[in-house]
Amino acid sequence: MRIRTLLLLLLVASLAIFGATALAQTDVVRTDGVVYRHVDERALHIDFCRPAGEGVFPCVVCIHGGGWQKGNYRDMRPVTELLAKNGFAAATIQYRLAPEHRFPAQIEDCRAAVRFLRTNAREFQIDADRIGVVGASAGGHLATLLGLSEDSDRFGDELVGQPSSAVCAVINFYGAMDFRAWRLSPAGEAACRVGFDGKDLNGVIADFLGTDDRQAPVMTQATAATYADSDDPPVLTFQGTADVLVPVAEARRFHQALLAAGVDSQLVEYPGANHGFGGEHLKQAAEKSLEFLTKHLK
Repeated sequence: MRIRTLLLLLLVASLAIFGATALAQTDVVRTDGVVYRHVDERALHIDFCRPAGEGVFPCVVCIHGGGWQKGNYRDMRPVTELLAKNGFAAATIQYRLAPEHRFPAQIEDCRAAVRFLRTNAREFQIDADRIGVVGASAGGHLATLLGLSEDSDRFGDELVGQPSSAVCAVINFYGAMDFRAWRLSPAGEAACRVGFDGKDLNGVIADFLGTDDRQAPVMTQATAATYADSDDPPVLTFQGTADVLVPVAEARRFHQALLAAGVDSQLVEYPGANHGFGGEHLKQAAEKSLEFLTKHLK
C-alpha cells in the first residue's frame, strides 16, 4: 500500500478519532489563525476551540500526521470541535515540515505551542496545569516526544525563563518509535520499502532527520523512549498488528521501555488493523481516548 493512500486514510481517521463517541453535545467557540510563534519571519498558527460559556477547561493539543513532511494542521479542526463538545479546549498546531525544515524544528514548534498556550491560559480559558496531547502517525511520534522530553535541552530551543512545555497525558496513534531499531526486523525492512512520493521510507526518514544512518546521534535524539523516566505523564498507544509502516513490534518495544522507566504506559493492539485504521477499532479507540483524557485532565 502506498503512503499516499495511507495519508488519505489518516485524514479520514483524524476526522473521526473523537467523533465516534460524544459524551455531551456542547456549543463551541472557535478562534482560528492565532499566531503562536515566528521563525525566520514565518508565522506559525494555532486553530483553537473550546466549550462556549464561562469556565476554565483542560486543553488537548492535536498534532497532525503526514510523514513529517505532509499534512495540514487544519485537517484536525473537526477533532478540536469534537473535543470541545466533550468539555475540553483543544488546539491544532502548525509545525514546520521536512525536508525544508529538518528535525528538531518540528518538536521545537510543538514545545513552543504548549508554552504559548500556557502563557495565554487566561485569555483562552484553559487550565495551564491540565494540558494533554494527541497525535497520529508522525503526529503520534511528536506527541510522545513532546510528552517525554519536556526537561531536555537537546533540541536547541531556549529553556531558561520559559514556561514549561510539560503535558499531563499523551495519546499516540501508531506513531513512529525507535529510529535506531525500526529496520532491524523483517517487518521493519518491509516498512522501509513502502513508497512515498517516489521515495521509500528510508528517504522519508532522511528528509526528516538529515540521514538514514541508524547509528547517527540524531536517531537517538529523535527517539522518544530516550527521555523516559518516572516523572513522565501517562501514555496511551493504539497500534494495529498489521501496520505496514510502524510494525507492531515497535509499539511493543516502546511500551516495554516506558514501563521499565517507570512510566504509566498502556498499549492497545487491534488485530489485523493497518496504519490509519478505522471502523470498529477506531470507535473503540475513540471511547478509550475520551476516558483516558477525562481521567488524567479533568
